[in-house]
Amino acid sequence: MTVGLLIGGFHLSRTIPACLSGSGSGKNGSTVAGTSVLSPASPLFLLVIPAWVIAYKSDQNIYHSHPIMYVLLFGLIAAKITNRLVVAHMCKGEISHRDAAMVAPLLLIINQYFNTFISETFLLYVSMIWVVIDLVWYCSKVCLEICNYLDVCLFTIPYSPTGQSSGSAGANSQNGNSAGPVTRGRKKNSRN
Repeated sequence: MTVGLLIGGFHLSRTIPACLSGSGSGKNGSTVAGTSVLSPASPLFLLVIPAWVIAYKSDQNIYHSHPIMYVLLFGLIAAKITNRLVVAHMCKGEISHRDAAMVAPLLLIINQYFNTFISETFLLYVSMIWVVIDLVWYCSKVCLEICNYLDVCLFTIPYSPTGQSSGSAGANSQNGNSAGPVTRGRKKNSRN
């Protein structure tokens, strides 16, 4: 096992400097969005460093008493940050460092700063609920925006009140053309 770790460490020590010294594919060596190549690292560092500080400085040993909740909380925050990075990359836009999910680590750090006047276990559960609600809200918002842009229905079945007859084209037919499940409500554009 140690041989594998040494080989992996050697490979990383050779490839990471090459990635960081290289430039992006955008103008003047930046990314296509016009940001630094290292810009995706800052939101992730803003997650990893507070996670380590909270676990290390906890008076109630929150990491050791509730490891699954702790790792799940910071994993869900990382999932939201990753989703935001993917959306920013697809839209060729910038990602802001302010995020509603980062309120949870901030709340835990402030509580530790003031000598844990609120139970860390209670704050962990409250933070978990906050992050789950925030992640579900963000993902549903992104899905709805994509569906609105592509003009597709999400979790709905278009119903025609006129009562179409079920012909040989099937239930998904629109103007005689069969549409698949993804393009069910999409308007067909004719190319002239």
